[in-house]
Amino acid sequence: MTEIIYKTRPKLFILLTPILGAVFFCFLCWLTLKSGKSEFGVIPILLLTLFVSISGISLFYALNIKTVKLTTENIVISHLLLPTRKTINFADIVSISQKTKDVYAILGNSFIYSFLYTDSITTFNFKNDKEIRLRSIGKLDFDEFNKAYRKTKNKEGKIKQNRQSNFEYIADNLDGIFWGALALILTIGLSHELLTK
Repeated sequence: MTEIIYKTRPKLFILLTPILGAVFFCFLCWLTLKSGKSEFGVIPILLLTLFVSISGISLFYALNIKTVKLTTENIVISHLLLPTRKTINFADIVSISQKTKDVYAILGNSFIYSFLYTDSITTFNFKNDKEIRLRSIGKLDFDEFNKAYRKTKNKEGKIKQNRQSNFEYIADNLDGIFWGALALILTIGLSHELLTK
C-alpha cells in the first residue's frame, strides 16, 4: 500500500452544519407529525415538505464532503462518508490554488453585516482544462498540504509523513466552532424535547 504523506481534514463549518442540519430538520419533521395528530391541513403539509427538503439537501451536502490524501505518487480525492475516490497522478495536475473570502450576513434586526465564516475554495487544475473545486479544506490545512505536495512532486529531500496539529486545526476553524456549537445546542434541545415528552 502507498504511504500517505498528508491527509486534509474537513473544515468544522462544512462538516457539522450539513450533518446537524439533516438531523435537526428530521426532528422538526417528527415534531410536525406529532403535533398534527390525525388532522393534516395545508400548513402542516407545507412545513413537512419544507423540512424534508432541507433535511435531504443537508444530507446531500454531508455526503459530498471530500478529503484529499497526498501519497508519494498521486493525490487521492475521496468522499468522507462514501467509499468513492478519484486518484490523480502528479503529471496530470497543472496547478493547485486556494481563494478565501469572508462571508457576512445581516443577523437580527440591526441591519448590520456580521461575520459568519471564511469560505475557502481549493481548485485543482488539470491538463485537459478540467478542474475540481473543494470547499472543505481550511487555509492553514491547505498551506501544509501544498507545501508537502510541492516537496513530494519535486522530490526535495527525504519525504516524511506530515499532519496538521490539533491546535492548528482549531485555529483554522474558529468560525466553525461557534456555528457548530450553536447547531449542536439547537439539535440537542429539540431532541430532548421530543424524546422526553
